[in-house]
Amino acid sequence: MNRSDSALSRAVDLFLFSGLCPAAVAAAFVAVCHEALFGGVGPMPWSAITLAAAGTLVVYTLDRLRDLSEDGLSSPARTDFVRRNATLLMTFCGLALGISALTAWQQPPLAWLFLALAFGLGVFHRRLKGHPTFGILYVAAAWVVVVVGLPALAGPPERDPDDVARRSA
Repeated sequence: MNRSDSALSRAVDLFLFSGLCPAAVAAAFVAVCHEALFGGVGPMPWSAITLAAAGTLVVYTLDRLRDLSEDGLSSPARTDFVRRNATLLMTFCGLALGISALTAWQQPPLAWLFLALAFGLGVFHRRLKGHPTFGILYVAAAWVVVVVGLPALAGPPERDPDDVARRSA
């Protein structure tokens, strides 16, 4: 394996095993849901998109760091990655936690309740995942709360009266 293959392999492992992949998915889903709800009216809700990505990174990284014993059996490559990169993952988690707090503050107050629910489901994942049927429901609920709830609670963007007139003409 040459040096560039090794760097590429490390980058792929970082994306797949660190929580960055689900964070990117959360950000994309929030953007798509915003488009679906509001039809391209107004700007993208970058604060909600950033919050979804950072919060998802926190939840998934904490899960990776806390679940090494059980993960070792089901995902040995990920477990090896987490053991080798625990300090980097803790740094990611700390940064993402700070970003989450800053962007959560910018959300409407009702969003804080939804965020607490999603975070609680994510943090207690280890205790809940032993129940397969329940697991499907709580994971789906947490994702819906984030990717649909954040854009919906932010409400429709302010409409520029001139833009509305141009569209209707």
